[in-house]
Amino acid sequence: MIVLLQQNLPAAVHAKLDPRLRLLMALIWVIFFTGTAVALWQKRPFSRHLIPNLILSYALFNLSLLALGIRTPLNRQSWLMEIVLYTGLVLFSYWAMNRPATISYFSHKESLERP
Repeated sequence: MIVLLQQNLPAAVHAKLDPRLRLLMALIWVIFFTGTAVALWQKRPFSRHLIPNLILSYALFNLSLLALGIRTPLNRQSWLMEIVLYTGLVLFSYWAMNRPATISYFSHKESLERP
């Protein structure tokens, strides 16, 4: 049994996703990020927490593709740089969405009444 697993391991390392599946996954992420941008534009309070979590989810998804061996060998060499980049993006988005100026932006209701 162990021999069979060892023989199948190199085949799994060089696996590639179907381009149609990759396109579908990219479209799903586009819908998520566009929806979050619209929610941010409309000053929805839940978008403050959704943005860092969405970036973290995308990072985990992208790094899982790397861990499963679905990405090209050149991309597999840059895993440390990607982890640092995604960590910086998540921390920056968390800071940007939770600083005092941003909190007042979401709590301040603009009046449409003209004096």
